Amino acid sequence: MAGRGYDYLDRISAGLKRNRFGVPSVSAQLSTLSASERAAYDDCLKGYEKPLKANKANKAKAIPSVVAMLKESKEFVVPKAGMRIQPEGRHIPSKPAIISTDKDRQEFDFVLGGQNVHLRFVAQRYEADLGDGGPVLSQAGKPVPYPEALKGSFYRNFVKEGSFVVTLRTYWQVEWFNPATGQWVVEAELMVSEEKSQPQLVKPYNYVLTDDAEQEHGR
Repeated sequence: MAGRGYDYLDRISAGLKRNRFGVPSVSAQLSTLSASERAAYDDCLKGYEKPLKANKANKAKAIPSVVAMLKESKEFVVPKAGMRIQPEGRHIPSKPAIISTDKDRQEFDFVLGGQNVHLRFVAQRYEADLGDGGPVLSQAGKPVPYPEALKGSFYRNFVKEGSFVVTLRTYWQVEWFNPATGQWVVEAELMVSEEKSQPQLVKPYNYVLTDDAEQEHGR
């Protein structure tokens, strides 16, 4: 049936080319086909439409985004925000651990697809997991150190004693400069960087004040 459909399709296509010379319109030509001939014609037409639609879809997929190209690159490493912890290394359960970062925006050049591309990474959100099973800290603005940190919410006490590794995830908006238009292009997909701390020891301890100099001189 498909073979006959191609014959009908060729016949009508030929008629279209001669339409300006008085050949009847497509609708008029289709009306001359029987029900079985019209069904064969419609099946054949669908056969033409499928590869055309698939070709359009493939063309759309053939143009990767800058983020997709960065993810595929073996040389590219998502920039880190530079995590800092206060206090560093040792904590007591009754005092909060404060997480801050050095950077919330970074610009640099990177060779992508054989061309030098100027990139800009702008932090959109930060998440800190203290590794103790407690709630994950999350905020949009740049985490700042003590004492300004106490005005925000990017800190908390460890929920139990032990040794824990703190993980910071930063969600970056990716932008690249288009020299042809002189404008920045914002990518729809965010990229995520992850950095881990050294083990943080959490346990109660006491302060013992001594003055070796005074003891040495008997004062």
